[in-house]
Amino acid sequence: MKARVVSIKLLAGLVLFSSLLLISCEKSTGGNLTPQFQWELNNTGYYQASANAYTNNIEARSTVGPNIKHLEVSLHSVDAFPVGAYTMDYTFGNVIGFWDESSPGSAVSSMAGTFSVTKKVDNRISGTFDVTLSDGTNLSGDFKNLELE
Repeated sequence: MKARVVSIKLLAGLVLFSSLLLISCEKSTGGNLTPQFQWELNNTGYYQASANAYTNNIEARSTVGPNIKHLEVSLHSVDAFPVGAYTMDYTFGNVIGFWDESSPGSAVSSMAGTFSVTKKVDNRISGTFDVTLSDGTNLSGDFKNLELE
């Protein structure tokens, strides 16, 4: 009887150990997957109130007082935002535009610079951008965990 109790305890211990080992070896799907999109223009920082990523287009909006600032990235040289660095100019169809939605005539667009997708995991993209706009100002920023729709 004593040997049977010991073997049951040993078996229970092995099951518990195996379960803990299996749990610790599983791929973690946790972490912060909250989409983020932020940029700086004329020494003013903007943080996205909403951001959407499509096949070759990202749109972000930030509310500043009564105004909504709109930033749009069009990356027409590729589809689905593969990891890599891209030249932002009209020659390749790659453009970043920025405007105040209450004043569509305020739109400026990228004349030179880069847009980089630094990470793509499970249909979510992260990266950076740094461009000179048509009015001579610099626009730079980064984005994290934007899900491609």
